[in-house]
Amino acid sequence: MTRKQKQRVYAIYKGDKFIDVGTKREIADQLGITPNSVTFLASPSHKKRSPNDRFAIFIGYEEDLEE
Repeated sequence: MTRKQKQRVYAIYKGDKFIDVGTKREIADQLGITPNSVTFLASPSHKKRSPNDRFAIFIGYEEDLEE
């Protein structure tokens, strides 16, 4: 029996401006990038390289936020 993997939810910002919130797949479709790029946007190395560019913040798991 397999368990369904929890989907991580991210918030996307460009500088101080909020852009969108959703799973990696939803955000990737919205921004026209790959899900791996969303993961990179959430990494400390990206924030260090481009502090004023868009970035992602992990805010929780989809099923935890629905409660």
